[in-house]
Amino acid sequence: MIASLPDTERLLTDLGPLTPTTLRTLGLQTRDLPADLAAAEGSGGRIALTAACWDVGPAGAPFAQCRFVQILGTTLEIVNVMIFPANPESMPVFAAELLVTGGCPRLAFVDLQAPGLRPARRATLGVATSRLAERYAALPAPAATPAWAVEFSPGGYVFTRPHGADCGPALLQLSEDYLQLWCHCAARWGAPGLPTRPESVEQLCRFKQHHIEHSPGRDYLSKVFGAEWTHRFLHDFLYR
Repeated sequence: MIASLPDTERLLTDLGPLTPTTLRTLGLQTRDLPADLAAAEGSGGRIALTAACWDVGPAGAPFAQCRFVQILGTTLEIVNVMIFPANPESMPVFAAELLVTGGCPRLAFVDLQAPGLRPARRATLGVATSRLAERYAALPAPAATPAWAVEFSPGGYVFTRPHGADCGPALLQLSEDYLQLWCHCAARWGAPGLPTRPESVEQLCRFKQHHIEHSPGRDYLSKVFGAEWTHRFLHDFLYR
């Protein structure tokens, strides 16, 4: 049973490169979540979900928000990290997901996506992520990548379905490399000053709604935690 709300400092320390430890260099402030969204149980207590949220950037003037989800079961672990920019015209979205069953990674997806990003920056980002993805070309790739997952990608995403535990270190380094690239973008592009066009905000809203509608995670969460809770979790937290 879940005894208390998640310790966000422990999450930052213990859960490896998929957590926002790297973001500390940019400034990181914990945001409180409603208790029932920060921690939940499903399947008769056999599956537990923990969520956390951090503002990224200077205190009082963040330029992004990081949202973290971990789901743990007897033989299951799912980690999802999304970082949404305050100004989507300036900076990309960081997206990472890792699925582990039976102690072995089964699926990983990492990308910097560009809903609303200025065209010149989108082009620069596409070149950078494509070069980064080349480092991980040896990871086993499925026959097809879900189209919904990459609709807003400028290219250079990594989507893999590993076959054994030996891929674990490479997957953690993969997520860390993309997070470092996002931090580099934040350092170059995250300073306030660039006006936000309504069209860019609309694109980011469309990105979030697109994920709510198409991600298979919605059906899974609904099955485990209930449809009403899942609706609140997706709309009021993960893709708010």
